[in-house]
Amino acid sequence: REQMLATLARELPGAPAGGARALARALGGAIAELQGAGVTPAALRKASETSAAAGEVCTRLLVQLHERYDRALRRRKALDAELRARRALDVLGRWPALWSVEGRPPPVLLYGFDDLTGLQIDAVRTLGCAVDAAVTVALSYEPGRVAFAERAWAFEELAPHATERLTLPARSDYYATRSRPALHRIERRLFEPRADAAPSPAQGVQLLEGDSQRSELELVAAQARALLDEGFAPEEIAIVHRAPASVAEELADALDAVAVPHAIARCGRFANTALGRALIGLLRCGCAEVEGAMAPLGAASLADLLAWLRAPGLLERVELADRLEQQALAAGMRDAASARALWEREHWPLDAIDRVSAAARRGVDSLLERAQRELLRLFCAPRAHRAPVLDPAHDEAALALRTGFEAICELQELADVGSELVGGPAGVIEALQEARLRGRRAAHRAAVAVLDPLSLRARRVRALFLCGLQEGVFPASSGGESAISDELAGLIASVCGGRRLRREEALAAERYLLYASVSRPEERLFLSWQGETEDGQPTAPSPFLEEVRGLFDGDLRTLGAVEAARPRAAGVVAGLAHAENPRDRNARAEDPRSDHAPRSGGALSGGAVDSLLDEHLLSELSERTLWSASSLERWAACPVSWFVERVLGAEGIGPEPEPRARGTLAHAVLGEALEALRSETGSAKITAASLPRARALVSEALSRRREQQPISVAAERTPLADRRLEADLGRYLEHEAQQQGPLEPTHLELSFGFEQDGDGLPALELADGVSLCGRIDRVDITPGGQAVVYDYKSGRTGPDHSGAKWAQSGRFQMPLYMRAVGELMGLNAVGGLYQPLAGPDLRPRGALDREADLKLRCVRTDACDADRLAELVGAASETAVKAAREAQAGALQPRPQTCSHRGGCKYPSICRSAR
Repeated sequence: REQMLATLARELPGAPAGGARALARALGGAIAELQGAGVTPAALRKASETSAAAGEVCTRLLVQLHERYDRALRRRKALDAELRARRALDVLGRWPALWSVEGRPPPVLLYGFDDLTGLQIDAVRTLGCAVDAAVTVALSYEPGRVAFAERAWAFEELAPHATERLTLPARSDYYATRSRPALHRIERRLFEPRADAAPSPAQGVQLLEGDSQRSELELVAAQARALLDEGFAPEEIAIVHRAPASVAEELADALDAVAVPHAIARCGRFANTALGRALIGLLRCGCAEVEGAMAPLGAASLADLLAWLRAPGLLERVELADRLEQQALAAGMRDAASARALWEREHWPLDAIDRVSAAARRGVDSLLERAQRELLRLFCAPRAHRAPVLDPAHDEAALALRTGFEAICELQELADVGSELVGGPAGVIEALQEARLRGRRAAHRAAVAVLDPLSLRARRVRALFLCGLQEGVFPASSGGESAISDELAGLIASVCGGRRLRREEALAAERYLLYASVSRPEERLFLSWQGETEDGQPTAPSPFLEEVRGLFDGDLRTLGAVEAARPRAAGVVAGLAHAENPRDRNARAEDPRSDHAPRSGGALSGGAVDSLLDEHLLSELSERTLWSASSLERWAACPVSWFVERVLGAEGIGPEPEPRARGTLAHAVLGEALEALRSETGSAKITAASLPRARALVSEALSRRREQQPISVAAERTPLADRRLEADLGRYLEHEAQQQGPLEPTHLELSFGFEQDGDGLPALELADGVSLCGRIDRVDITPGGQAVVYDYKSGRTGPDHSGAKWAQSGRFQMPLYMRAVGELMGLNAVGGLYQPLAGPDLRPRGALDREADLKLRCVRTDACDADRLAELVGAASETAVKAAREAQAGALQPRPQTCSHRGGCKYPSICRSAR
């Protein structure tokens, strides 16, 4: 696919010059995801036109490349891997009997998956539901565990289809007796809230700090040697690094220096092996003699010819190649053709080059067949007439042979689809240059394994070294790893119906990788890092180290350089500027519509926050009595997030996000239009008769406001966004016109608890010292004094907006507004509903007294009896008061499980719990 996409990318207008393969590599995963989800190019183009990523060059290139890719497959009636898999699932769904053996579907066991793709989820559903096979899926997951948060989505996707769930209990008998308390504590308590401060012995856990990367790896090697001398077997030891390829050479040298047998996975390029260099050099020399075949790679060089001649076993006397290089350089020859002529004047003809040239002239199929033969010839050359059994010294050659053969076979498969898609001889050479070694070096049984975190997850070892615990290494930096922006990733996720890997989810994935590593040793765990870079610049240790340290109350010994100074005490707020008087802040309170609360200056420093230590801020919070519902919701979700947003309140440097701007404009336009309708007709209620005028008023309000409140700062996006908003508001007005109940929209933008509003309603007293302020979008009232509270949502609503889910999803603004309407206005609040302004289903979600007989079209499960409605309001009030009391006490405890919508920390650079 990468080669096919690279060939197609060269034809794209506006594609980066010389970057076709990089573009294909960057977008290949996205296209595979689109194919697996069955998304057509037309559907992607349509979705991209209204996406936040519409203006991006990468989005346009993705749409065009996907169209060309799909067209090429359809023209040749070919299937890629994802289409083939989806076609197979579709066939199984229609004819389940195809899975049967002797009339019964055989059972299926899926084991070893840490995560599942959308296509794999579909496969499980098809086999388990459509085929009715007994499907067992073994997942690494524990409900409620922070370490498993990023893996929860696959479990939640499959859980509704499961007929049985088996949970393995926690066990500590894996661990050696002396190390059991420490290692089992790490396994069970890592990333979890600190429920106790009791010291725990750290027997079996040790820290290693090197001055540099080389020093760190030498320290690891020395400790590994000490374990072997102590009686550990090499296969009982593992060395884990987040990116083992980045330290492979240095680590191998350090282990060799102290005679530690080891096996390191090879992750290099085929072109960097002796076999790969030789084959590519031969192909470049042969294809250079075919006119136009090497564009855009350029002519073959002396280095290409020498790479082939120096292939092991090709020349009996390797010094002949050295002599050729000396003569050619002395004569000023830099090209392969001149060097070949110089060789053939003194030695034999190089017929292999002619064979490659002839094959290239016949076409790409013949060239690939010739490349395969020459690859095998090069591999066999040093082994001719001996038939040796390969030993570890020949691992690289065998791995290169396998990688080269597989790459050529894939190119042959692509040529069967369409030979022009390979890109000619230049495409063949480029593909081989980019091919990565596939597989591992054959490891002796008695060897220390050097692995990445996931490679160790299915087994245990007696001793484990976890290296490279540096900021940006482990956890890996989430920035710069992908050419796809957050907006484009969101577009792909929306059309594929999948999840979007956000930055906080990436951090959650790193937490799981750490857990997968540190839970594997049975007796010894070593954690290592470096204090400086090779050029002497200081480096920051991984925040994961603090998570482990926190489990043992500092009872960890560091071997190596002097232990780095630990961060300043958690919860210290440094440099707070003079804040306004708390009573003044109470008086003007915080607007629930605003992004930030009124705030004092300052910055949060170092580590997870347990409580605030700044006396001025503590005094201010303790005296605060007036709160908005949105502020209390934010505190209940995560106090640290509340602190960052409502106290530190750093201003964003970019434009307002389009969804938020759209919501603000929709609220303003709708409120203005309904008020105008009431002025003209005496009622703000939308009926069939008043619908045309309401539409006109919405259009007029939008025309007046669109310049002052643009949805997008991109001028090319604004007209489309305005038309979409106008269409959505028109659909909503039609929906309202169909409601025939007795409710009358009486109060629009109803505020309470704001002194600056003059004759507005007073604050709602929730408890002694805790009052509530807010602005309610709309209150509808019946002639009998029944009231329904509405809150507009510019997008769609979902199950988490249902009253039954208010407590679970942390939503208590609506029930608090219901209480405010009831107590401050003397009305009977019989419902609280979130009204969507977009989407196919415009029915509001929330809670509604079924006995009120209001004839409202709502979701059936949102209707409840009056006692249940009272329970929801009471529970919300209790939660709000609890949140206010915690805030007044300054108890800033991180809650990464609920900090963001799907779990994970929103501010990982500030809150240590995120790391």
